[in-house]
Amino acid sequence: MKQLVFVRVDVANFTGLDGKTFWYSCDSAIQRGQVCEVPFGKRASLGVVLETQIGAPKGVPGIKPIHKIYGHIPLLPEYLLTTAEWLKQYYLASPYAVWTTLLPSGLRAKPRKTLDLPTTTQPKPLNKLNTEQQAALKTIINTKKPSLLEGITGSGKTEVYLHLIKQAIEQNSSAILLVPEIMLTTQLAERLQTHFGDVCIVHSGLSVSERKRLWLNCITQSQSKPLIVVGPRSALWMPLHNLGLIIIDEEHEPSYKQESFLRYNALHVAGHIAQTKPVRLVLGTATPQVTTSYLAEKNYFTVATLHKRHNSSLPTIKIVDKNEFNGLLSPELTSAITKTLADHKQVLLLLNRRGSASSLICQSCGKATRCPNCDIALSFHGDIARLLCHYCGYKALPPTSCTHCGGELTFVGSGTQKLVSEITSTWPEANVARLDRDNATWENMQTLFRELQDGTVDIVVGTQMISRGLDIAGLRLVGIVDADSSLAVPDFASSERTYQLLAQTAGRAGRRTELGTVIIQTRNPQQVAIVAAATHNYSLFYQHELTTRKQYAYPPFVYLLKLWYAHANPNLAEQHSAELTKTLKNNRAIRVLGPTPALQKRQSGKYVWQVIVKAKSRQELARVVQILPRGWQAEFDPISVI
Repeated sequence: MKQLVFVRVDVANFTGLDGKTFWYSCDSAIQRGQVCEVPFGKRASLGVVLETQIGAPKGVPGIKPIHKIYGHIPLLPEYLLTTAEWLKQYYLASPYAVWTTLLPSGLRAKPRKTLDLPTTTQPKPLNKLNTEQQAALKTIINTKKPSLLEGITGSGKTEVYLHLIKQAIEQNSSAILLVPEIMLTTQLAERLQTHFGDVCIVHSGLSVSERKRLWLNCITQSQSKPLIVVGPRSALWMPLHNLGLIIIDEEHEPSYKQESFLRYNALHVAGHIAQTKPVRLVLGTATPQVTTSYLAEKNYFTVATLHKRHNSSLPTIKIVDKNEFNGLLSPELTSAITKTLADHKQVLLLLNRRGSASSLICQSCGKATRCPNCDIALSFHGDIARLLCHYCGYKALPPTSCTHCGGELTFVGSGTQKLVSEITSTWPEANVARLDRDNATWENMQTLFRELQDGTVDIVVGTQMISRGLDIAGLRLVGIVDADSSLAVPDFASSERTYQLLAQTAGRAGRRTELGTVIIQTRNPQQVAIVAAATHNYSLFYQHELTTRKQYAYPPFVYLLKLWYAHANPNLAEQHSAELTKTLKNNRAIRVLGPTPALQKRQSGKYVWQVIVKAKSRQELARVVQILPRGWQAEFDPISVI
């Protein structure tokens, strides 16, 4: 008779938040990290073995046998097991939320075939690094701390990434390269395949079965050889037994934060992995987050800097005052587009619209009407004919004139489709492409990238998606159609996002020997984020923004928690929000803003109210979540509070 082994299992269907695990028995060999099937209530559930022992655990009655051990699934890497435990504690998440995120769908069924990886028969050698790149590489290699690779656009950060990956592979370690958008996945994957051959590419275009096969390939093949994985934040969950390097490109991008279900931040997760396993972590960007730069100042990161463009010069940037012309395009930008097309070069036009409510902007000084309590741009709500702060609930009638200069006020509008229509009318011979959330499928993005590379597209119009990482040889002119639209977003990070968006988009121009040109159209030519972006002066922006955040108590000086409640009855939604706020304000260790209607105040037929909580200790926010009444939802470390 086989000796029973008792196993403690994390049950993937369990939705409790108390960290509870369950004991089962097994009559065959089983180890920590094994994926199995266990009885749970009236159903069967996936489970992950956390602990094994020979004798029955004391005080645990009615232990049931496990149903099945999934032999086609190798043991999960140890770092994934410890990360799962950390996720439950750090985000107060259930095993269901965690394992639904970490494990692919359909894992119980054994795949009929493997997912073949593309292979380059003769990988090309890497390009030689210049002196500055070599110094940055040496700095990163010689530190035991996470590294921040801060390099201006076009300075060759990707070349440094490639050399770091090469070193990892030579040391028999796998590497994960995270990128913010699937368009960048295509471009970087091609470069990686050129130099390394096999690359595991993760993107949103994968079917459920393809994603599962890729996941199984990674966990199986990484037992015997190093792998390279590239993709958006979900690529972090590809299981690699010999993981030695994580690179997060464009670390400033909001897309690294998942805003549904398990609302994790890939940067925080990667930081945890680097602390618990000997994994080198590198964050790369030309425009670091304010919080990242602050942590670097506090010596949490080792900083490696690239000051010069690689084989090119920074573009010439001109600020154009939108108060001096009507329509979407200024005479300066119109003339520049005409000349660029005549020279058979390419144009990129950014028109970014974020948020659903219009903002009130002064036509004279370009300033948005802002909350006196939070220094956040107020949003206009037509149903109540009021300006509203989505932080603290401050309400006001729209002023008849600008409170700063007395100028005339106007509501902003227009989007990418209107801009495309105007362009095709003005330049009917030009081949125009548009990229925004309405048409950003995997196939469309691949097609657009190829057309941009081969020069088929003359003008590309888009939202912030086109600002990220594009390296197009023929792109000479970049036009920022309305630099103020992101400034008007009622969010604490609107100035930071504006600076990053302008600097990153401007960086697409002139990335070869020919000098590029950037034209920024704005109603507020003296705004710090705009001036800093136009003069390539991150320090100017950072110091100004840090001072503002300290004054108004925003990250990195506090932790944030976003709470929201939805109800079909608007009065009850408001009532429950007011009751919770009253309770929370008794706690002097936290600061409570609200309650206020959410920016999208009606969702799925329910009225949504929200509360923002600030605290100097993250543990205080955790205590708030633990006492939330039924029906409330919470998000730690929100990148946006609207």
